[in-house]
Amino acid sequence: MQSKTQINYDLATFSTICQRKHILKDITYFLYIIDDTMILTNELESQQPKYQLPLNFETRICWTFEKDRQLSQFGFEYKGSVKYFVAKDEEIRKLKFHLRNKIMFKDVSDFYQPLKLLGKGGSSKVYLVVDKDNKHDFASKCVEKRYLKEDGGFQALFNEINLMAILDHESVVKLEEVYEGENTFYLILEHLKGNSLHDVLSKGQLTQLNWDQIKSILWQILTGVARMHQLDIMHRDLKPENIMFKEANQITGLRIVDFGLATQTHVQNYPFPKCGTPGYVAPEIANLRDLTFKYDKICDIFSVGCIFYKLITSKDLFPGNDYHEILKLNKKCIINLDNLSIYRTPQAAMELIQLMLQVDPHQRISAQQALEHPFFSGGFTDRKLKFQSQKKGSGQGKLWQTSTFRMEKSDKLQLPEIKQKSKQRDEDEVEDEKIKIKVPVMNSPRLAQHAKRKNLALADGSPTENPKKSAFKKFSTQEFDQQSPDTCSPDSARQHPTLIINNSPKLVQSQTLKRKFTYKNYHQHQAIYEVDDEQKNQ
Repeated sequence: MQSKTQINYDLATFSTICQRKHILKDITYFLYIIDDTMILTNELESQQPKYQLPLNFETRICWTFEKDRQLSQFGFEYKGSVKYFVAKDEEIRKLKFHLRNKIMFKDVSDFYQPLKLLGKGGSSKVYLVVDKDNKHDFASKCVEKRYLKEDGGFQALFNEINLMAILDHESVVKLEEVYEGENTFYLILEHLKGNSLHDVLSKGQLTQLNWDQIKSILWQILTGVARMHQLDIMHRDLKPENIMFKEANQITGLRIVDFGLATQTHVQNYPFPKCGTPGYVAPEIANLRDLTFKYDKICDIFSVGCIFYKLITSKDLFPGNDYHEILKLNKKCIINLDNLSIYRTPQAAMELIQLMLQVDPHQRISAQQALEHPFFSGGFTDRKLKFQSQKKGSGQGKLWQTSTFRMEKSDKLQLPEIKQKSKQRDEDEVEDEKIKIKVPVMNSPRLAQHAKRKNLALADGSPTENPKKSAFKKFSTQEFDQQSPDTCSPDSARQHPTLIINNSPKLVQSQTLKRKFTYKNYHQHQAIYEVDDEQKNQ
């Protein structure tokens, strides 16, 4: 708050004139916004103003409409009562714009009309709403207060709002305004019509990404992360579920969402120091033991590297059937990128992802350095794989075909390159030659005739008799094709602890988390899972 004797009015970011109505005489006030204070004085640039209102989330401002939706008054609580001031509609709307995301507004229903429910979680609901004045669509995240009473929930929510207000960047979801009702907080956010990157990759909403698309997505993520790091903010939960798109079926207009675990690096102690999503969390956080240790914001780059890997392969860097297995691999952080050659990964991309996934954070590349890497300046040929084009031509449903790969210098048996049907027939003929039925020495013409017919049937390959099966099982690609992608993919077992914001598609509460994670229900409807490596089996 500004000192009464040292107010520098040259620093004012907004000023206007308003009046306070009295029975005998109206009093004119000069209003100024300077830093984190709103000042009202009845003398021009007075050093002893009548009102000095701190701009924080404990301050509430309400509004009064006249006919034809004209704003006529604004008011705030002062010494137990509400003080109202009259001004022109245009000036009040300008004041409202300069105060957004700095204080809590009242009466959300005066400004927004709910249209439909977009999604809901354990402690909140997200509605599609329309601005009653300009008719623009927004998303209203409604957080019930009763879920914020424990574990510092209110402070965590206000911290998230503050960080989102600071991060006014095109790659970060935009927070428009914050309202408070009797039992609920309302976060008005830009409406993201597209899905998450997780849905795009796992549900096949786009075909395999080419290098131009991968570069575009990675560039947008890195520009947002670079801006965060420039402001000494780290996200700590970057993953495909927290990457959303502004429009459906478009990879432009990317937005980073869910700042529930984000924090500024200059705070004395990090809130929830050991947090994130297994499979994407940096190893220095996953293996953290001293909770007072302050790791660097470069931890976000490791998460971006994991996303980069999935953009290329559509697979997880640390695959597993459950959280325990994924977390174990994440902690060990043994990374093998040799399989990227299968996807015709250019050398520049290989170098960049290796720099992002350095286990030692001091060796890891920064977001700004990554943006200046040759990967983003070079041109690449289409990376569509040969076996993918073969798949389209043959009409088969699986991308991977066993016949695509040849073993070189292996201890395994080398088979000649012959068609599978011919090979199958030859093997069966070899087996058939060995199949004989020994006829016991008996003077039974009937039995001898039956045995003779049996041998003839086997030798001729007659369908009337069932040949003896080989002792070796013959594996074929078709047997693997019977498995659905959902059952094969690590994502089928991975239930990511998602922090829902706007219309994010998933909120998961897995029973398996109880064994390996400490659950922190600390604010809104958001589920926070801290990595817990103090396990009795370790």
